[in-house]
Parts: sequence; C-alpha cells; structure tokens
Amino acid sequence: MDELLVWANETRKYTQNRVCSKKELKDIYFNYEDKIRQIWCWGYLPFLIDDALEIVITDILRRQKVKECKISEIIKTISAVSKKTLHEQEEYELLKLAKKAKKYGFVGVKNQINNHLKKWGWKKSWIYSQYSFSRYELEKEIKVYIKKNTDMILKKIHKSRLEKINQRKTILTEFNNRKLNNLADILSEYNYSHNIKME
Repeated sequence: MDELLVWANETRKYTQNRVCSKKELKDIYFNYEDKIRQIWCWGYLPFLIDDALEIVITDILRRQKVKECKISEIIKTISAVSKKTLHEQEEYELLKLAKKAKKYGFVGVKNQINNHLKKWGWKKSWIYSQYSFSRYELEKEIKVYIKKNTDMILKKIHKSRLEKINQRKTILTEFNNRKLNNLADILSEYNYSHNIKME
C-alpha cells in the first residue's frame, strides 16, 4: 500500500503541469493496474479462505449423511461469532446511553453523547463509502430508544447471542468430529475478523 501511495504521489507530480502522450498515459495506467492487482491479492484472500472452508465443511457433513437442504443452515450455525463486532458494540453502548438519557435527560448525558460521537462517528461509513454521523442523528437514535424498553432490548440481544453460541456447541458436540470443530473455529474467527476488517 505504501508503495502505491508513493508511486501515486510521484505520478501526480510528474503529470501535474504537462500534457502526457498516449504512450505515457498507457504506461501510467498499466503501472497502476499492476500495483492494485498486488494489493487486491490480500483483499480477496479472505473470500477465498471462506469458500475453501465451506467446501471442506460441506464435504464432511455429506459424509456424515446430512441432508443437502440442512447443510447451509448448519454451516451458518457453526460459524457463529461469539465476540461482538464493532457495530454490535456500538449498539450495546447506544442502548446504555439511551437508558441514561431517559433517566438524566440530554443535558445530563452531554459528555457521554460527545464521547459516543467521537468513538463511533464513523459508524455509517462502510469500506469506500465515507459518511459522517452527526450529533443530531445520534440524538435522534437515542430518542427512538428512549421510547423503548432498553433493558428488554439488551436482554434479547444477550439471549440471542447465547442461543447462537449454544446451538453451535450442540451441533459440534453431536457430530463429535475434531476436523469439523477446528474448521468451524477457523470459520467463526474468520467471520469475526472479516467484519472487523470491513468496519
């Protein structure tokens, strides 16, 4: 990546005050394409790992005589992530903030709102799309949650997470296949890392 940025800066300086010939433009384009191709080897690698793991897991499940219609659901269940992604962490903190705002009012949680915005102001951005998140939007979200039972929502989120983890454990225990367990762990960790990478 650093190499691409250095090259881009040098190319910008080189082309800034001159008209390039077609050959120069062609050379610049192919040079750029080559550098991007090198970077995207790493960008696409996780997708290839994901596909490869699913193929091997599918093969194990078929040998265990699992019906075809159940395989994708089992893979989804055993690849469940136990750790919270950044967006899940933000939602959890937002719910707690809404609970405090309901009790103390917006003035009483002014500093917490500022801190939340500073920490999670990027939350609407995704890969190449950068969108700012304003205080007005945050307060609007808090107002929506204030009208709801935040304790109940937090309990449901926690319960849902525990259910997924328990379903995963149950299925892996039923199959009692060491290779399947290892691949499920890798896939689960991959899903978590992939989410964090995107965020």
